[in-house]
Parts: sequence; structure tokens; C-alpha cells
Amino acid sequence: MALKPNSTRGRLPILLALCGLAFVVRLIVVWRYVHTISWPDFWTFGFEPSHIAAALVRGYGFSSPFTDQSGPTAWIPPVYPWIISLAYRVFGVYSAGAVWFMLGFNLVCATLTTAAIYRIGLRAFSAETAFGGALLWAISPDAVAMSVRIWDISVATLLAALVVFWYLRAIEAKQRRGDWIVFGVLSGIAAMTTTTLLAMLPLVLIVLFVWNRGEFRKQATAVLTITVLFMLPWVVRNFEQLGRLIPIRGNFGAELWAGNHPGVRGPADESVHPLKNRAELSDYLSMGESQYVASRQKMAVQFIRQNPGRFVRLTGARILSFWTAPLVMDSTWPAICAVLAWAATLLLLWRRETWLIAAPFASTMIFFPFSYYISHAEPYFRSPIEPLISLLAVFAFFRGIEWISSRGKAPATGTSVTMR
Repeated sequence: MALKPNSTRGRLPILLALCGLAFVVRLIVVWRYVHTISWPDFWTFGFEPSHIAAALVRGYGFSSPFTDQSGPTAWIPPVYPWIISLAYRVFGVYSAGAVWFMLGFNLVCATLTTAAIYRIGLRAFSAETAFGGALLWAISPDAVAMSVRIWDISVATLLAALVVFWYLRAIEAKQRRGDWIVFGVLSGIAAMTTTTLLAMLPLVLIVLFVWNRGEFRKQATAVLTITVLFMLPWVVRNFEQLGRLIPIRGNFGAELWAGNHPGVRGPADESVHPLKNRAELSDYLSMGESQYVASRQKMAVQFIRQNPGRFVRLTGARILSFWTAPLVMDSTWPAICAVLAWAATLLLLWRRETWLIAAPFASTMIFFPFSYYISHAEPYFRSPIEPLISLLAVFAFFRGIEWISSRGKAPATGTSVTMR
């Protein structure tokens, strides 16, 4: 088995041009944005991680996502608040310098993501698909809009792309242990940054275990072990400080309640979020995070059991919203990209010989959105996988053009997946 023998040799100018374009477009947007709103407003969108980071700097530990000194938390994963805390330590808590640091960090992540997507396209598909996928993501208004938000989206997007890239490197040279170790470490970091990125692993591990009678079984076991070991200290910390087993993030019950409660208004309803609802915040503070989340999960489950038909309708609306809801652009565009990406995923899964390449893409498309389907779906929730969607969409587009032009003849090697 081998991936397509494409590399960046001779293509460095194209790679640099794509990365430069992604950087410049986002820099322009960031520059204009910082001149239209006040510095404190930047921390509003990233309220929870910025408050946790402030607690870290002030010596309260990983705590207090909503108010000062409200106790330990696992409301969000640890990596991004720790990054913000570094900016606070250097430039000051909630300072303009810290805002510039985080926005610059977003620009760096977006630039590296562009490079990773281009490299993924070269390894898995073709030079044309690599260029088109990277270009599409580099200039997409929805993707560009994320650069002005102080949230984990930019780094999560980069990590998602790096996980896929290192997976492709690892299966290309299966005996190179270093690549498998990096793949496992990146998977662990990704999970500790945005928990839903763990969804990239299930199908990957299954395919690795069964491929060619266990050819990659040892490597898959090593990746799983490294990922779990990377998460283990945080699990122990959560159990010690919050009194229950929380693999990474401990707010699922509250998220389930946000999307499944009496009077819920739609897929992105946050009316019962503690930041938007004083009664909910009061309960959070009086009960403590663990009991609050457990109580909201119980209430959400009760609502679902009493209203199964409404839950089905709400879930359908959330599925539709996840794949079509725009951030900046008209909803037609994200819907078209989603349809093309699903077509590409099914095409890759159609033949067994392409399963190794299909695994990370299919696992992401199938499992990443699942928790959002049953809880609530903000328009930006699919942002971390947007580069992979762009790449798959361009691949499907080129395969469609080939099919139309050839009318059943063998597809050109330029945009096909080659496994041998």
C-alpha cells in the first residue's frame, strides 16, 4: 500500500503563496476588526476560557469559568485556557497586549493549517485537490471570521489537520516509530483542546486493526495507549477535584439541557446557559459544577423521555443546522460544501482499497458532529473540521468533472486516490 507519490518538492512557491494568502486575508480582517470594537469586547466571546486563564494567573487553579473563585472546573478542556494564561502572564490579564497575542496566535495557526491541508491533499489525493482545498479554506469568509475570536477554534483546526497529516505520514512508512508517536501525541493534545476531536480516532483505529490481517495492529495499539496516557493526568485531576469520573470535559449534561428543555427555541438556543440566565448561574454557584451538570442532564433526559417526537424534530433541526448554518456567507455555500464532502467520503469508503485513506475523513464526518446533534449546534461548531470538508469537497468536485468528461472511462490519475 502506498499513498500518491506527491510531495512539496518543486511546489514550495505554491505552498508559500497559499500560506501567505491565508495570513494576509486574516490579518486585514483582524486589523479592521480591532479598530471597530473595544478591547474588553474581545474577551466576551471567549468568556469561559479567559476567566479560567485569569484564575490560573491569580493562583486559584483551573477554576471559575463564569465568576471569580467559583471553584474547580472541567467545563472546557485545559489546553486553550493555559495558552491564554501565558498571554496574561506576559501582557497582563484582559489587556490589549494579551488580545494582540491571541489574535496573532490565531493567524499563525491559520497559516500552518493552510500548509497542513495542502500537504494532506498531496499525500492523499492530488496536486489539484491539494491546491483547491487549501485555497478554498484560505479565503472562505466563514473560516476567516474565526480569526477574530478568542476561542479554541483556530488551534483546534490546526490540530485536526495535523492529526490527519501525521496519520498519512505514519501509514506511508509504517515502521517509522517516530511518526506513530507524534500521531498519538497530537491526538492527545487535540482531545485536550477540543474534546470532540477524539471523534477522529474510532474509525481510524478500527481500520488499522483490521487492515491486511492486522498489519498495523501494534501501531494502532501504541497510538491508543499514547492518547489515553496523555489524557490520564487530567482525568485523575478531575476525579480528585470534582469528585466524579470526567474523561476530559464535564459539561455535557448542561449542553444536553441547553438543546432539550421546555421552550427551547432552536439548534443554537443558549437561553439556559449560565452566562445568559441568572437563575441557571445561581444554581451553578450554589450547587457546584458537578451537581449542577448532573442535575441538568437528569432534567434533559426527562424532557427527552416525555417528548420523544419533539426530540427527534430538534435533532433533525440540529443536524440540518450543523451542515448548513452560515457564519458570514449565505447558507447555500456551506450546504454545497457539505454535500460534496459527504459524496467524497462515500466515494472513498466505496472501495476497500481506499479505506486507509478514508478512515480519518470518514471518522471525522460521521462521529465529530454526533454530540452536537443531540445537544445544540452553534454555527461555528463545525469550524475545526472545515479544512477537511474543503479538501473533500474539492476532491468530489474534480471527480465529478472527470466522470462527466470521461462518461465511464477510467479517471485521470491526477485526481484519483491511488493505493497500491
